Order: sequence, then structure tokens, then C-alpha cells
Amino acid sequence: MWIFYSFLTAALETVRDVMGKKSAQKTDEFLASFGIQFFGLLVIVPMLMVVGIPEVKPIFWWAAAAGLITVPLGNILYMRAVKSADLSMVVPMLAFNPFFTALITILFEKTFPSMLGWVGIMVVGMGLYSLRLGEKALSKGVLGPLLQIRHDPNAMAMLGVALIWSVGANLAKVLVMNSSPLFTAFIGASSSSLVLFIIVAGRAKFKLLPVMKSIRNNLLSLSSLGIGVGLSNMAMFMALSQGFTPYVISIKRVNIVFSSIAGKIFFKEKLSKNKILGIVLMFVGLVLIILG
Repeated sequence: MWIFYSFLTAALETVRDVMGKKSAQKTDEFLASFGIQFFGLLVIVPMLMVVGIPEVKPIFWWAAAAGLITVPLGNILYMRAVKSADLSMVVPMLAFNPFFTALITILFEKTFPSMLGWVGIMVVGMGLYSLRLGEKALSKGVLGPLLQIRHDPNAMAMLGVALIWSVGANLAKVLVMNSSPLFTAFIGASSSSLVLFIIVAGRAKFKLLPVMKSIRNNLLSLSSLGIGVGLSNMAMFMALSQGFTPYVISIKRVNIVFSSIAGKIFFKEKLSKNKILGIVLMFVGLVLIILG
């Protein structure tokens, strides 16, 4: 079942990418990040009330405390990237998510990817190279397309998201194995909502009336985004409770293809031959990682 939940997460992640970009265009990344977590509770809390609170082991709370940093930071950087750039240019940066996750899993679980898995990682790198290909990039040499990423703040932000979410995936594994997927989703969403609300309120100099007005004006987009992300997180935590972390994240990143196509459909983003080749190579690389 973990494969099903992983693919379900990928589909819901695409919805998040589209809704996230629309929400970020109407408001700032901090308020949108708060909406992602807070409104996700609309679907999480009723289900938790039915299922009940599980037995929670002490290590759960240590991992949850670490999540207070990774979840808000990852959400803010993600919203900033999708707000300012084409989905087909920044979302593929998340192809590094399985690679980072594999490295972190090696450190913590001493488990190594297979040879096929490493080949997949190399193909993902080739896809990234193709994605950034262009005359301007090539003018800086063979490594120009990759070095160009350093000068693209949105690509760098999403690369940071890939690393942060890789740490988060391994923390989530600890959380679900020491409680339940649903309780993990509840603690993650509620605690992150609190942290992000404090940040949003602080940016408004703790004048709550403008903050509440902004939430009200963007209620539909924020609530839709939050509910989608809440469902996505629950599906991912179900997958993590049953599957090997790098494999779950690899299947989840199939959303790169879905989101790039969605960017073309909903935001009229251009899909050049280089972009298409890059996306295809990244998809093939992810398949090899999964098979590995």
C-alpha cells in the first residue's frame, strides 16, 4: 500500500503547487505558509477525533521539536520560489529531494542505495543540466548550466527546500514509527501553524486586525491549499509508516512532471525542448531510483 500512498502524495503535491502559486500571487509567502498548515487541520482534526490519539514514545517529541524549524522554513522558501518563478523551472529542483534523502538515510540508518539507484541519481543530474541549458548558460562553459543556478535565487531557494524536506522526511519517519501517521500530521500542522502565525503577526508588528483581514480576503485560496496539503501530508505519512524513506520520496517526486505540465496549462508557462528533455530525464532518473 505504501506505493499507492506515495503516488497519491505526488498527485496531491501537484494540486499544492498550482494552488500554492495562485495563493502566493495574491498574498505573501508567510501568510500562504501559515494557511498551508492551519487549514490542513480542517481535515486532520475530525479524522483524529474518530481514530483517537495513539501511544506516543518520548523520542517523538524530540523529532517534533526539530520539525518546528524544518516545516516553517521549508514552507516559506517553497512559497517564495513558486510565487516568483515558473513551476517548470523551480519545481524540478525537488528532484534532488530523493538524493538528499538517500544521503541522510545513509547517515542515520546505514542503508545504501543500489547501483541502479545511483545511476538514477546521475540521470536526474543530467535532467537538471538540460533544464538549465541555454546559450547564455553555455557561454560560461560546459558547467555553465549548473553554475547558473547560483545566480537564480528562486532555484537556490527550491534547492534549499529539497534539502530541508529531506531532513523533514527522515524526522517524519521517526514521528510515524513512534506514534501514528494521523497524529504526526496533527502535531506537525498545529505546531507549525503557531510558529508561522507568530511570524506573520510579528511582520505586522502584532497588529492582528490587518492579519485577520488578509486571511479573510484570501480565505478560499488559503483553505483550499491547506486542505490539499493536509491530505497530502497524511498520505505521505501513511507511506512512510510502511515503506523505505528514500523510495517513498522518490515516488512522491513524480509530481515534478505533473507540476511542469500544470504550469503550462494553468499559467501559460513555456515548455522549451530543453525543459521537456530535462523533465523527461528527471522522470527516468526517479524511475531508476524507485527500481533500485
